[in-house]
Amino acid sequence: MPAMSTTLLAAAMFAFVSTITPGPNNLMLAASGVAVGFRRTLPLVLGITVGFQALLWAVAAGLGALFLRLPALHWTLKFVGAGYLLYLAWKLWRMSSAPMAATERAPGFAKGVVFQAVNPKAWMMTIGAVGAYTSAGAGYWPSVTAISALFLVLGLPCIAAWAAFGAALRASLGDERRMRLFGRGMAVLTGASCVLVFL
Repeated sequence: MPAMSTTLLAAAMFAFVSTITPGPNNLMLAASGVAVGFRRTLPLVLGITVGFQALLWAVAAGLGALFLRLPALHWTLKFVGAGYLLYLAWKLWRMSSAPMAATERAPGFAKGVVFQAVNPKAWMMTIGAVGAYTSAGAGYWPSVTAISALFLVLGLPCIAAWAAFGAALRASLGDERRMRLFGRGMAVLTGASCVLVFL
């Protein structure tokens, strides 16, 4: 198998595994699916996808290297990311305190986009992908494009599956008490994940 094909296969496996496994994005999507259902969570799915793609291209353009060269900037990102995760956990807790009305605002596109800037897992994924799977020289930007396409094709269904998982739980949990307990559990897990920022 040609080296390029092997690299793309490895990048595809990395994109799939890193996107499907639990993290702040997926916890937020599952909690939203439970709270408001799959259809109303779709703007959040799209926002996460767009935000992640923007972060990937920013890292490829040199932002990731800047953070690695400036430890103070890196630590600032860590604290901002941890703070935002705690804020998100609080919002999830409040969202689970009572069923959302049909007219109540669900987590939306803008939140998904902005959250990627402070999502520590998204930074790890983009820096890891650009560092490990891009080609040197003239092949650099074509390889970035290929990685971007892999994360789009594989990542979008993976994160949508978490929203669908939450929506399926919404139907199976039945009563409001179980939904509230699940939502609060997701809030606690989201808050606890801020510890991973500093590991």
